[in-house]
Amino acid sequence: MVDIVIRAPFRTPADGNRFSDALENFAKQQLRAHEPRIGFMLLKTEFADGVVTKLLTFEDLDQALAFLRYWRNEQTRRLQ
Repeated sequence: MVDIVIRAPFRTPADGNRFSDALENFAKQQLRAHEPRIGFMLLKTEFADGVVTKLLTFEDLDQALAFLRYWRNEQTRRLQ
Protein backbone atom coordinates (compact mmCIF):
# COMPACT_ATOMS: atom_id res chain seq x y z
CA MET A 1 0.00 0.00 0.00
CA VAL A 2 1.24 3.46 -0.90
CA ASP A 3 0.72 6.47 1.34
CA ILE A 4 -0.74 9.62 -0.23
CA VAL A 5 1.01 12.79 0.96
CA ILE A 6 -0.47 16.26 0.55
CA ARG A 7 2.06 19.09 0.99
CA ALA A 8 0.47 22.41 1.86
CA PRO A 9 2.79 25.42 2.35
CA PHE A 10 1.39 28.48 4.13
CA ARG A 11 2.51 32.08 4.41
CA THR A 12 1.50 32.41 8.04
CA PRO A 13 1.09 30.03 10.97
CA ALA A 14 -2.57 31.14 11.17
CA ASP A 15 -3.18 29.73 7.67
CA GLY A 16 -1.62 26.44 8.76
CA ASN A 17 -3.82 26.42 11.85
CA ARG A 18 -6.91 26.84 9.66
CA PHE A 19 -5.76 23.84 7.64
CA SER A 20 -5.35 21.77 10.83
CA ASP A 21 -8.81 22.85 12.02
CA ALA A 22 -10.30 21.89 8.66
CA LEU A 23 -8.70 18.45 8.95
CA GLU A 24 -10.19 17.96 12.41
CA ASN A 25 -13.64 19.04 11.20
CA PHE A 26 -13.31 16.77 8.16
CA ALA A 27 -12.46 13.77 10.36
CA LYS A 28 -15.46 14.47 12.62
CA GLN A 29 -17.71 14.79 9.56
CA GLN A 30 -16.41 11.49 8.20
CA LEU A 31 -17.12 9.74 11.49
CA ARG A 32 -20.69 11.05 11.54
CA ALA A 33 -21.40 10.29 7.88
CA HIS A 34 -19.97 6.79 7.52
CA GLU A 35 -19.40 3.71 9.54
CA PRO A 36 -16.55 4.50 11.90
CA ARG A 37 -13.78 3.31 9.60
CA ILE A 38 -11.46 6.17 8.91
CA GLY A 39 -8.12 5.22 7.52
CA PHE A 40 -4.80 6.37 8.80
CA MET A 41 -4.21 10.12 8.68
CA LEU A 42 -1.01 11.75 9.89
CA LEU A 43 -0.38 15.49 10.09
CA LYS A 44 3.14 16.83 10.36
CA THR A 45 4.19 20.49 10.48
CA GLU A 46 7.52 21.68 9.10
CA PHE A 47 8.98 25.14 9.47
CA ALA A 48 11.90 26.04 7.22
CA ASP A 49 13.11 29.31 5.74
CA GLY A 50 10.09 31.19 7.09
CA VAL A 51 7.56 28.86 5.47
CA VAL A 52 5.13 26.68 7.41
CA THR A 53 4.32 23.48 5.54
CA LYS A 54 1.72 20.93 6.58
CA LEU A 55 2.34 17.38 5.37
CA LEU A 56 -0.84 15.35 5.50
CA THR A 57 -0.52 11.62 4.91
CA PHE A 58 -3.46 9.36 4.07
CA GLU A 59 -3.48 5.61 3.53
CA ASP A 60 -6.65 5.83 1.45
CA LEU A 61 -6.80 7.70 -1.88
CA ASP A 62 -10.56 8.28 -1.66
CA GLN A 63 -10.17 9.93 1.74
CA ALA A 64 -7.32 12.09 0.47
CA LEU A 65 -9.45 13.26 -2.46
CA ALA A 66 -12.45 13.85 -0.18
CA PHE A 67 -10.29 16.00 2.10
CA LEU A 68 -8.96 18.03 -0.84
CA ARG A 69 -12.55 18.73 -1.93
CA TYR A 70 -13.47 19.66 1.65
CA TRP A 71 -10.45 21.97 1.98
CA ARG A 72 -11.18 23.73 -1.34
CA ASN A 73 -14.78 24.28 -0.25
CA GLU A 74 -13.59 25.72 3.06
CA GLN A 75 -11.22 28.09 1.28
CA THR A 76 -13.95 29.21 -1.15
CA ARG A 77 -16.41 29.72 1.70
CA ARG A 78 -13.87 31.79 3.63
CA LEU A 79 -13.28 34.10 0.64
CA GLN A 80 -16.97 34.89 0.17
